[in-house]
Amino acid sequence: HLMIICKNFYLATGHYAKIMNINKTQVLTIPKDRKKDQTYFLYAIEYKKLKTIAFPLESYLKKNVRIHAKEINLENYNKKSSTCICFIEEKNFLIFIKKYIKKNIGIIVDEKGNYVSKHDGISFYTIGQKKGITYNTKNNKKLSYVIKKHKKKNKLIIATQKNKNLATTNCLITCYTVYATLKKPPKICVHGKVRYNQRLQKNLLYLKKKKIFVFFFKKQKYITSGQHYVFYLNKFLKK
Repeated sequence: HLMIICKNFYLATGHYAKIMNINKTQVLTIPKDRKKDQTYFLYAIEYKKLKTIAFPLESYLKKNVRIHAKEINLENYNKKSSTCICFIEEKNFLIFIKKYIKKNIGIIVDEKGNYVSKHDGISFYTIGQKKGITYNTKNNKKLSYVIKKHKKKNKLIIATQKNKNLATTNCLITCYTVYATLKKPPKICVHGKVRYNQRLQKNLLYLKKKKIFVFFFKKQKYITSGQHYVFYLNKFLKK
């Protein structure tokens, strides 16, 4: 039997992300195509593993990738872009999770506790969700948003978009990963986001009693427990 051992190998993926070598340390950074940037999903990769990962699309715009794909006669060069989770065949997240999570019917109420309707289970909703949430009034239907979930009571609380509970200027980070070896100053100005398709927001990270807090210079909507907050050091944000 012939065995070939490759000491230097890379796992190459089609994600839009970039790896930079800073002080002999591999750091994940934003690629050239900022509109397709996928580093928000990739933040949890251990920086040590970045040594064996390659992102061939890091320096390309997607429109140019399509042009090149057409030139080499790839059939999917003009395939419609997907904004859903790639490994879900149905392209519908709700249909996907209902295969694994059973219905648990509860009630939906407004801020004052008034009954609105029923729901199939709070696991199928997220804070800030508006799709499928309507509030029936005497005259018309108002589009509403989930502002709170009571797990023990299996209850959803909704409100209109104008509700002040939908926006906040700060949050607490309970678990975090840092790529580069950083000094830990009490305060550091960064850019970050709480959702994949959100533009980078100017933030202030500060340490207080061994906890990390985030202060947003501009109020952020729909921040919920369990969400990822991904921040980027300003010196690595090249235009």
